[in-house]
Amino acid sequence: MRRITTMIAGMGVSLLLSGCAGSPGGTSPDGATTAGDLECSGTSIRAEAYAEAESAGAAIGVAAEAIASAVDDAGDSVVLEEPGAWLVVGASAEKVTLLRPLPEPSDVRGNGVLDDHELRVLAPLGGEPWMLVRAGSCALSRDPSPLAPADVALDPDSAPAASDSALSLLVTERACSSGRDAEGRVRLVDLEQTAEAVTVWVAVEPEEGAAGCPSNPPTPFTVDLDEPLGDRLILDGSLAASRPILPHAQVND
Repeated sequence: MRRITTMIAGMGVSLLLSGCAGSPGGTSPDGATTAGDLECSGTSIRAEAYAEAESAGAAIGVAAEAIASAVDDAGDSVVLEEPGAWLVVGASAEKVTLLRPLPEPSDVRGNGVLDDHELRVLAPLGGEPWMLVRAGSCALSRDPSPLAPADVALDPDSAPAASDSALSLLVTERACSSGRDAEGRVRLVDLEQTAEAVTVWVAVEPEEGAAGCPSNPPTPFTVDLDEPLGDRLILDGSLAASRPILPHAQVND
């Protein structure tokens, strides 16, 4: 599947505002809803708000006030580099959420996950001036609630072949799970099969109760196809902009 590893940076894709073609805006194969919410580092974002977002450089009202006056926990002003590149994806008296699309997916956090957005969340805590309460980067994802998002890779020990009628995946839970895998909790949210690509969206049934946060091991998961794979791309449909799923070894390089 050489095409998978060469198309990431240049692949033009559209934001997904609802479910894949197999289950548009309704119920997924495993019962989760596909209503159009997005998720970045635990922050929920409406897909419509992202699609219609205006530049932070042209912000007005509460968003402009928050951007101009926000400080960090040390009391230093929060400065947005290239404010025109940031998008205001949420603005209220309680919270202003900003996203900046990265020029191309990058392993920003050094954990093998290709992030494509930076995040800033501003809020007036305790009546104080606007403060930076969350910052980081993420692979902007479709929210699979009530399931939890997960990272997916191809199993390098079962590399996909044109004659295969099933995909062998490795799924890594993002939420804390005390270092346990997600055996028995991985769910197929949506599967779209076209002549050009197989788009897979998987998520995880959350564990109940408190859990520690060491690194989670990947969980093997098999997705059956209607017909042999052929030369079709294998895309990650959990992302706001789907892109090819990489082999696990390459994801962690």
